[in-house]
Amino acid sequence: MRAGNLYVGDVNNARVLAYTAPLSSGMAASHVFGQGGSFITKVSNNGGITADSLYAPPGVAVDAWGNVYVVDSQNSQRAGI
Repeated sequence: MRAGNLYVGDVNNARVLAYTAPLSSGMAASHVFGQGGSFITKVSNNGGITADSLYAPPGVAVDAWGNVYVVDSQNSQRAGI
């Protein structure tokens, strides 16, 4: 992902939403992580505890190379996207 993108940890819906730059008011997310790619599913650990599922992800970070990291608090794990 390129610089300027926005990643939002959506704790209540067990997902991380990604918004691709350039950003604008009211735009829809371009990617969803943690729900097996579904924007409408809101189930924690949808499909079981896997690399494609999250449960209450409160933290998201991006490093200097553009790698995205997510804290999955209820599953006690960290994941790279």
